[in-house]
Amino acid sequence: MEPSSQKVENTPKRSKQVIQLIWQIGKIGILIGVPIFLVLAPKDYFDHGTPISLFQRIGVDGYYSKGLTRGVMHLIHLDFKTAADFNKLSFVVFPIIAILWAGALWKELKNLRKRFTPAPSPDQTTPQNEEKPD
Repeated sequence: MEPSSQKVENTPKRSKQVIQLIWQIGKIGILIGVPIFLVLAPKDYFDHGTPISLFQRIGVDGYYSKGLTRGVMHLIHLDFKTAADFNKLSFVVFPIIAILWAGALWKELKNLRKRFTPAPSPDQTTPQNEEKPD
């Protein structure tokens, strides 16, 4: 009777670990997939259509983020002139976003690697005080 009760106790913990693993892999997929989509999409992908900016919808004109998404998209495709025409701040914002994005991806990959790297057993560790033979 003892092993079956132990198995029932471990099931919720195991289920939680599986959900965490799926969530972590999903985050990594998004962190890799979005930049790939932006690079493969045409540079004028966001140039047409209804603006979704809240400021523009309520009638505010001259706000700093106007054209920022379009400018960054052109900057990704190395179209510097058009990016500057949309918003000059895209030259500041894009590197910041890229660095933060890469840092988030690096952190998630490190966490995933930690999850699958086995902990060293006590037999494999060598004490610091002992001298090693020559």
